[in-house]
Amino acid sequence: MSKAAALKNNDFDPAFDIALMTEAARSAAAGLKADFAALDTLVIDEKGPGDFVSRADRKAEETVVGILSTARPDWGFLGEEGTDRRGNDARFRWIIDPLDGTNNFVHGLPHWCVTIALERHGEIIAGVTYSPLLDEMFHAYKGGGVFLNGQPLKRMARHDLKNAMIDVDPGHARRDAAQFAQFSKVVAAAEKHCAAVRIEGAGALDLCYLAAGRFDVMFHAGGAKPWDIAAGFLYVREQGIIVTTPEGKPAGIDNGLFLAAAPAMHKAFSALIEWPAVS
Repeated sequence: MSKAAALKNNDFDPAFDIALMTEAARSAAAGLKADFAALDTLVIDEKGPGDFVSRADRKAEETVVGILSTARPDWGFLGEEGTDRRGNDARFRWIIDPLDGTNNFVHGLPHWCVTIALERHGEIIAGVTYSPLLDEMFHAYKGGGVFLNGQPLKRMARHDLKNAMIDVDPGHARRDAAQFAQFSKVVAAAEKHCAAVRIEGAGALDLCYLAAGRFDVMFHAGGAKPWDIAAGFLYVREQGIIVTTPEGKPAGIDNGLFLAAAPAMHKAFSALIEWPAVS
């Protein structure tokens, strides 16, 4: 299908829509980089323990929504900063996190990103995630593979758990003593049997790193939202990585508690932490 036909019929066009998402992510990132350079003047509110939101987040979401809606006025939106509207064409919905890793951002840490996913009939079919300070642009569309700065993403593969780099996120476990105790057991097991454990604090970007093989396993203890993981779940699955729930089922973007790894590593780490086998 040509781009003209796709736009006329309001259909997904990989080249056009990935370029559109890339433009939106870069435009939002330009403002965020300026705000990051002037953190001492940024107005920051605290939504809850360790949960910050700034004017930078809101401005970035407005930028993304403006660019996407101009080109695709009939498609819906779900955004972290409150954008939630059904489009005239109910098939499609943009899912946006204009600044994932806000806590890192407001503390001057560079591990944050802009991430955008496209959903069709409830399935994620495309994604773009941009890490501005490293100038790394990840993108994918379903069945088309994953790309980093326009080149196919080659995944570094480690097969032995003792050499594995584990990414963990306590998520909602921080708010519940029993859940946090269980999370702590997972971390302790990983520290004992794996090469290293990291808490990076930006799930969308962490999933990119998992897709690239910079991490070997990702364990999120609950609370990840659709905008945090929608694009990243597409990337890792395009790379052959499996993502499961505590019941051993494939995780969807509404499953904020998940374990993700390549099959052999997933099996080994699942056994280590007594996570259910894939069913």
